[in-house]
Amino acid sequence: MTKNELSQLYYLNREVEEISKRMATLRYRAKFIKMHTDGKASGALEKEAEKLAEVLAEQQKKCFCEQRRLEKFISEVKSSEMRIILAYRYINGLSWQQVAFSVGEHDESYVRKKHDAYLKKMREDSGGKIAI
Repeated sequence: MTKNELSQLYYLNREVEEISKRMATLRYRAKFIKMHTDGKASGALEKEAEKLAEVLAEQQKKCFCEQRRLEKFISEVKSSEMRIILAYRYINGLSWQQVAFSVGEHDESYVRKKHDAYLKKMREDSGGKIAI
């Protein structure tokens, strides 16, 4: 498991939120146009909203699978402190400073360095790649 892989969950969640907003806007516009044109001109917007809904469903599926994979990885970490650090950072999306405060530390570098050392050790122990 790499930092990049762990970080993907955050960006997948943001992408799903953005697609959801675009879909809501399209559906609102289609409804508005339908109300003002007796339902004649909103077909293209409704079709576009449905296409976007399909994209959203696929992204949500990817996000769910990635989250499940990440949570499985975290649950198998032996150190309770490291499980908490990983969960705060990647599942809850907290900044390093917020993670530090959440575990009772004041310096973000403490948790970040602990995190980096843990991933490095896992990578070395697994021969260069952490497989989950």
